Amino acid sequence: MLKNVAMSVQETSNSLERVLLMQGAKVYGVRLGKYKTPAKETDPRHMPPHFYYNQEDFLRSYQKGKNWT
Repeated sequence: MLKNVAMSVQETSNSLERVLLMQGAKVYGVRLGKYKTPAKETDPRHMPPHFYYNQEDFLRSYQKGKNWT
Protein backbone atom coordinates (compact mmCIF):
# COMPACT_ATOMS: atom_id res chain seq x y z
CA MET A 1 0.00 0.00 0.00
CA LEU A 2 2.78 2.43 0.88
CA LYS A 3 4.45 1.94 -2.48
CA ASN A 4 1.18 2.48 -4.37
CA VAL A 5 0.31 5.63 -2.42
CA ALA A 6 3.80 7.16 -2.65
CA MET A 7 4.06 6.52 -6.38
CA SER A 8 0.53 7.76 -7.12
CA VAL A 9 0.95 10.99 -5.14
CA GLN A 10 4.38 11.63 -6.69
CA GLU A 11 2.96 11.17 -10.20
CA THR A 12 -0.20 13.26 -9.72
CA SER A 13 0.83 16.08 -7.39
CA ASN A 14 3.72 18.50 -7.28
CA SER A 15 2.97 19.57 -3.71
CA LEU A 16 4.30 16.49 -1.89
CA GLU A 17 6.74 17.66 0.79
CA ARG A 18 7.30 14.82 3.23
CA VAL A 19 6.41 11.20 3.93
CA LEU A 20 6.51 10.00 7.54
CA LEU A 21 6.49 6.41 8.72
CA MET A 22 4.96 5.81 12.11
CA GLN A 23 6.81 2.89 13.66
CA GLY A 24 6.41 1.35 17.07
CA ALA A 25 8.85 -0.35 19.38
CA LYS A 26 8.86 -3.43 17.14
CA VAL A 27 11.30 -1.67 14.84
CA TYR A 28 13.85 -1.83 17.66
CA GLY A 29 13.29 -5.54 18.29
CA VAL A 30 11.19 -5.28 21.46
CA ARG A 31 9.33 -8.47 20.51
CA LEU A 32 12.63 -10.38 20.45
CA GLY A 33 13.46 -9.70 24.10
CA LYS A 34 15.84 -7.25 25.75
CA TYR A 35 17.22 -4.46 23.63
CA LYS A 36 19.51 -1.47 24.14
CA THR A 37 17.78 1.48 25.76
CA PRO A 38 17.41 4.16 24.88
CA ALA A 39 16.85 2.75 21.41
CA LYS A 40 17.85 5.08 18.58
CA GLU A 41 17.18 5.16 14.86
CA THR A 42 20.93 4.89 14.27
CA ASP A 43 21.18 1.55 16.12
CA PRO A 44 21.97 -1.47 13.93
CA ARG A 45 18.97 -3.29 12.54
CA HIS A 46 17.92 -6.51 14.21
CA MET A 47 17.19 -9.75 12.42
CA PRO A 48 15.45 -9.11 9.11
CA PRO A 49 13.12 -9.58 7.34
CA HIS A 50 10.94 -6.90 8.83
CA PHE A 51 8.30 -4.89 7.00
CA TYR A 52 9.43 -1.63 8.66
CA TYR A 53 12.82 -2.04 6.98
CA ASN A 54 11.18 -2.77 3.63
CA GLN A 55 9.10 0.40 3.89
CA GLU A 56 12.05 2.54 4.95
CA ASP A 57 14.33 1.14 2.24
CA PHE A 58 11.69 1.71 -0.44
CA LEU A 59 11.11 5.34 0.59
CA ARG A 60 14.83 6.10 0.81
CA SER A 61 15.48 4.75 -2.68
CA TYR A 62 12.30 6.18 -4.27
CA GLN A 63 12.91 9.64 -2.80
CA LYS A 64 16.38 10.09 -4.35
CA GLY A 65 16.40 13.01 -6.75
CA LYS A 66 12.94 14.19 -5.76
CA ASN A 67 11.94 17.39 -3.96
CA TRP A 68 10.40 15.70 -0.92
CA THR A 69 11.82 14.07 2.16
